[in-house]
Amino acid sequence: MGDYIFFSIGIIIVIISIIMLRKNTNIQSEIKFQNNESNEIELLASIDLAENIIKELKEISEDTIKTLDEKTDEIYKMIKILDEKMEQYSSVLNEKKSKNNREFTGASYKLDLLNTKKEDDDLDIDTDKKKILQLYYQGYTPAQIAKKVDKGIGEVQLICSLKKR
Repeated sequence: MGDYIFFSIGIIIVIISIIMLRKNTNIQSEIKFQNNESNEIELLASIDLAENIIKELKEISEDTIKTLDEKTDEIYKMIKILDEKMEQYSSVLNEKKSKNNREFTGASYKLDLLNTKKEDDDLDIDTDKKKILQLYYQGYTPAQIAKKVDKGIGEVQLICSLKKR
């Protein structure tokens, strides 16, 4: 009977060991499950944070794009205004040029009449001098006149200055 008691005690120890191993395994599984849950919670929090950052970046980029579009529109409006003003100034300049040309043509015609009268008075002025003076009264510079009549600039300046006196 002594052997039977030792045998029974051995079986009870084995059963208790198996039960304790199962409990230990269950506890480890619970710990792993809890770790997985906490990791999952941290991961979800990180995902939420990333989504919030993306939303903020999207809002900032939309605001930036809106501001850039507004500034671009302002620049286009300014360019349009500048184009209009340039066109106005150009037309005013053209009007002044045409008016000056008309006045100059009238003055040139009067000058030609005076020159023809003076030709009768001053028969000693040669044709080069007449041409130089005509070009001078038409607004050419002495350098331009010298090239046209094939004379020196000094000679042209002398003729022009003598005629002014």
